Amino acid sequence: MSQSLYRQIAQQIEDKIKAGELNIYDKLPSERYMSANYGVSRNVIRESLKLLNEKGIVEIRKGQGCYITKPGKEEITERVKDAIIYNDFSLNEILDVRKSLELSSCENIVKNCTLENIQNLKKYYSAMSKSFSNNTEYAKNDFLFHLELIDCSKNRLTKLLVNAINDVSDEELYKIKRTHSSLNISQRHHKEMLKAIEKSDVQKLYEAMIKHFDALGNDINEL
Repeated sequence: MSQSLYRQIAQQIEDKIKAGELNIYDKLPSERYMSANYGVSRNVIRESLKLLNEKGIVEIRKGQGCYITKPGKEEITERVKDAIIYNDFSLNEILDVRKSLELSSCENIVKNCTLENIQNLKKYYSAMSKSFSNNTEYAKNDFLFHLELIDCSKNRLTKLLVNAINDVSDEELYKIKRTHSSLNISQRHHKEMLKAIEKSDVQKLYEAMIKHFDALGNDINEL
């Protein structure tokens, strides 16, 4: 079986979904029908559907057939992460994108932040304060703090992208042995962010984020 052939069939099916010729939750025709329609073996169709299933585009239900679905957040996040990893972007490049996404969200963060968001931010801030001796634990709570910041914005796409980017960057940050002094500076910036959000001060939040990412960039460049 030609590897490119089943990928071509999978792409044709995906193109039809994108064009609206096939709709979300529709049931696809049988393997026998598609085999005859595309002029390929049923094994090629089976492999095409398997590929689409792995991408989260179709759902294969045993004994019921194959149904069109839409990729969930997990599938999209994994694809973004894979694109970052396989293209071998540097940690500085990844952090630049994180910085841009968070800075551009400042107004929405302040505007849409809820009491629950603030409580969660305080919880992660407290956890970071208690984990200076454990870089990995600090980085995990730092990840949760920044993800909560983006959740404040109530922009689902931004949150999805930041989640994927943070997953990759924080896996690398776990490996960095940051000094006690560096973590103190980081926590000072986190505290400034919290205060700015509580006071609904977009400019102060923006300034605290700038300082935070610049300091983190300096830590990375000193390695």
